[in-house]
Amino acid sequence: MKRFLKSILTIILSAALIAGGVLYGPRLYALLFGGANLRWISERFSEELVQKRELIVLEKTITGQENVSTDAWLIGTVQEVIIPYTFTASFSVDLSAASVQYDEESNTIRVYLPAPAVEYYKLTVDEESVEKYDFLYPLTSERYTEMKQEMEQKLYDEVTNDPELKEGAWASAVSETETLYRAVLDASGVSATFAIEVLETQPQE
Repeated sequence: MKRFLKSILTIILSAALIAGGVLYGPRLYALLFGGANLRWISERFSEELVQKRELIVLEKTITGQENVSTDAWLIGTVQEVIIPYTFTASFSVDLSAASVQYDEESNTIRVYLPAPAVEYYKLTVDEESVEKYDFLYPLTSERYTEMKQEMEQKLYDEVTNDPELKEGAWASAVSETETLYRAVLDASGVSATFAIEVLETQPQE
């Protein structure tokens, strides 16, 4: 019986030591050696990015109306469709493609992120407000669907090629990554004296 109780106590103490090492390892390192464990924090932060998987860093909404007309030779406009719409697009960062490195000489953690990309977008048409003038050239459902697809592609290209939106998305990605990093430090009970740099991964040629 005593041997059994001793085994249980040993297991409990071992589990407590392991848990304490995970939670307070960096803090203990800081107390003993005068600074946070750069490698430990970088590995912990890398794990956090993998678990997070993705960052939605910028959302853009565009509202308006599209006028699509069809002309015939000698007659002029034979069909006109006025389509009111709302287009939403979200820039996101794929954190599975991120990497974290640390430099002990410069006391810096460097995070490499892919550029934000528009992964989610949607065109919503206010169907009740669509206006159609097609007495001479009836609008088919196939052509109407094609119009909306062309509108969506046009708006997608407009958003993805907007330099101001891309710049804003990257600035947001940097800010949110730094916020995640500080959260990891706080959760670990560490007051770090090293810097963090967020850099864009250069596409492979």
